[in-house]
Amino acid sequence: MIVRPEDSGRANLEALHRFVRGRSGDPSRADRGELSEWLAAAPANRVEYEELHRIWNDLDHLAKEPFPELDEARAWWRRESFGSAGDLPARRWRVIFPAFAGIVATLLVLVVGVYWWSMLRVEAADYRTGKGEQRTVVLADGSTVMLGADTVVSAEVSGRRRTVVLHRGEALFSVKHEPGRPFSVLAANGTVRDIGTVFAVHSSSDRVQVSVLEGLVEVRAHAPGQLDLTQETGRGDGDLQSDERAILAEGDRLWYGRDGQLSAVHKVDRDLMAAGFHGKLVFDALPLGQVIEEVSRYRDGEIRILDPSLSSLPVSGVFHQDHLGGLFKALELALPVTVTAVNQRLMMVERRHDRRPLTAK
Repeated sequence: MIVRPEDSGRANLEALHRFVRGRSGDPSRADRGELSEWLAAAPANRVEYEELHRIWNDLDHLAKEPFPELDEARAWWRRESFGSAGDLPARRWRVIFPAFAGIVATLLVLVVGVYWWSMLRVEAADYRTGKGEQRTVVLADGSTVMLGADTVVSAEVSGRRRTVVLHRGEALFSVKHEPGRPFSVLAANGTVRDIGTVFAVHSSSDRVQVSVLEGLVEVRAHAPGQLDLTQETGRGDGDLQSDERAILAEGDRLWYGRDGQLSAVHKVDRDLMAAGFHGKLVFDALPLGQVIEEVSRYRDGEIRILDPSLSSLPVSGVFHQDHLGGLFKALELALPVTVTAVNQRLMMVERRHDRRPLTAK
């Protein structure tokens, strides 16, 4: 699903309604459950709710910010009203105070309005690639994203945050580091936050894999329906807080599943991490079902595994994306399977009971 501007607007209004209702009293268990379901329904819901939470916490911060215009207005009021002797005739007060109040109100509207307009103005765009296609895009902040085959992302860049939703496929991010404007990638039920780096995120049907080529990233995985609100404020929001977190450095890789659990961190060669963006498919004991899912991103049509028990067979090797016939032949040599091209749109993988000739093309 792609987040369109009209979808984002509806999500914003709904997020505001739910946020205000949650802040107006002690929410019931039913309210929290309904909120969790709504957050899990679409990536845009989680993005908008997070933004409201950040704005709410920034109000206290804004109150502590220097306000030179207001200080100057106060100084002017003291000079004009009290003079050097400090006396304040009642008539002069009645004349000056309304003028002063109007000036301060105008300054407040201008300063706060400009501040929030610059912070909340969003530049949004959607990007996609087809089967076997790759594409590099430059975001509004100068960061670059290389999209792998059959990939869909939505990007939103504002003065406060930069968020990319990876709907499917894989992407390699080269982030322009800005400490005051976090860069986050939302993929399935997790958040990958840049700490100044180059990293790749790969989303499949049952897990999301994160690989770091340079620098550092923070990975948070959320249980189904939960929302991470700790990254900006340092505190959670009740049972919406994520418990699974890891910091990855250069050469590190992990993955997380739909259950919100993180795998162990392990080291991977930097070139292998980016192999998918250089025409290669690299599998390290990957189940056959996931291999077929990955290969399907590079060819039209369907590849169907007829025997579900075959899906868990491990596959290892390095293959070229442009020569998938060699991969199918390697599968028949290494595994008890036969790959048959029924027609140009359908291939079948079935258990091999004899040593019949190879039929994959």
